[in-house]
Amino acid sequence: GVIDKAGKAIIPLQYNSIFNTKITDSTSGVFYTVEKNNRWGMFDSSGKMLLPFDYGFVSVRKEDFKYGWVMTADTTRQRYGLYNIQTGIHLPPAYDIIKVYPGFIITGTRNGNEYYYQLLNSKGKALTGADFTKMDYNGSYLLVQRQRLYGILDTKGKALVAPKYDYLWEKTPHFALVQSGSSYFYVDIRGNEYK
Repeated sequence: GVIDKAGKAIIPLQYNSIFNTKITDSTSGVFYTVEKNNRWGMFDSSGKMLLPFDYGFVSVRKEDFKYGWVMTADTTRQRYGLYNIQTGIHLPPAYDIIKVYPGFIITGTRNGNEYYYQLLNSKGKALTGADFTKMDYNGSYLLVQRQRLYGILDTKGKALVAPKYDYLWEKTPHFALVQSGSSYFYVDIRGNEYK
């Protein structure tokens, strides 16, 4: 369990494991991931339950936590979701891969031997379909592949370079070398081709 400085119980002494995580130096920035009977939940510093004991695991990854996100896993620990402790936004554990970035999220779901990726905004709203077989963030934009063709999206899901090239190699923050059939040429992030 957890008690405050005055000895008052914040979280009762009835759980198997408790981990605390600080996002600030103040006491109000402390959160607790708690396990009971192989199910995990989460409490805030006042003992208010934020996540019920419905999860196979609740994980706090430093790189996601700076944006308020904690990772949740289903009871088989095969699928992952997110909960934002700052906004209360909850994405149920339905994904094989989740990557959190400032202002957007990339999710991936496996189907057979292939992963299909989707871009979500920071509120969990879909910005693209889940039909990309590649989606990598390079720090400025997303390099994507759909139906074996490569292109570039911005972080809002807008196509900067439509997925129509056989291959695409990023060369600078503004130019990529592309292959279309047997031709190689450059394209800028506005879609202008330089043959």
